[in-house]
Amino acid sequence: MVKKLLIVIEIILSIVLLKLFANFLINEKFINDYEKGKYDLKIIGVLSFPNLSQSYIYHYNRGNALYQTEKYEEAIDEYYKALNSRMSEKEECSVRINLALAKLKTLDDLENEDNKEKNIAILKSARNVLTEKGCANDKDDNGHSKEAEQLKKDIDDMLKKLENEKNEEDPKEQEEQQEQQEKQENEKNETEKRKRAKEELKQIQEESTKERNEQLENSENWSSSYEYYGGKRW
Repeated sequence: MVKKLLIVIEIILSIVLLKLFANFLINEKFINDYEKGKYDLKIIGVLSFPNLSQSYIYHYNRGNALYQTEKYEEAIDEYYKALNSRMSEKEECSVRINLALAKLKTLDDLENEDNKEKNIAILKSARNVLTEKGCANDKDDNGHSKEAEQLKKDIDDMLKKLENEKNEEDPKEQEEQQEQQEKQENEKNETEKRKRAKEELKQIQEESTKERNEQLENSENWSSSYEYYGGKRW
C-alpha cells in the first residue's frame, strides 16, 4: 500500500516537474521569438494549457504580441484578463504598464478639437490603471514602480495640455457665445415685458369693469329713489 502511494506521489511530482519545465521552455521560446520580432499568435496559443496555474503569463504574452502587431483593443482585453489572475506586485505592475501603454495607443489625433473629450477620457483611464493598485501613487511619486510613476507623469503632462487647451476658447467662439447669451437675455426681457403688459392690461380691464359696475349701481340707486312725475293732473 505504501509502495503504491509512493509511486502515485512520484508520478504527481514528475507531472508537476514536467509542467514547470514545459512552462519554462515555451516561455523562453516565446521570449526569444518576441525579441526577434516574431509574433505568431498560433504559437502563443500553446502557452494556454501548461500555464493554467499561471494564466496571467499566457494573457500577458498574448497581449504583448497583439500590441506589437498594432491590435491594441485586443491587447487591452488580454491585459485585463491577465489582471484577473494572482501574481506578484512586480508582475502586476508590468501588466498595468503595458495595459496603460496599449490604451495610449488608442488616442486619436491630439490636434483635432473633435477628439479632445475622447482623448481626455482615455488618458484618465490609462492613469487609473497605473494608480489603482499603487504601481503609481495618485498624489505623489511613491508608487511601487518607477516606470509606472514616469508613465503617470507623462500622462499628467498630456492631460494638463489638453485640459488647458479645452479651457482656452477661441475669441470668435467667445464672441458668438456672448451674442447668443445677449440674444437669449433679450428674448427673456421681451417675454417679461409682454407678460407685464398683459398683466397691466388685465388690471386696467378689471378696474374699468369695476368702475362701470359702480356707475351702473349708482344709476340704479338714483332711479329707484326718484319719484316719477307723470305730468300735470287735472
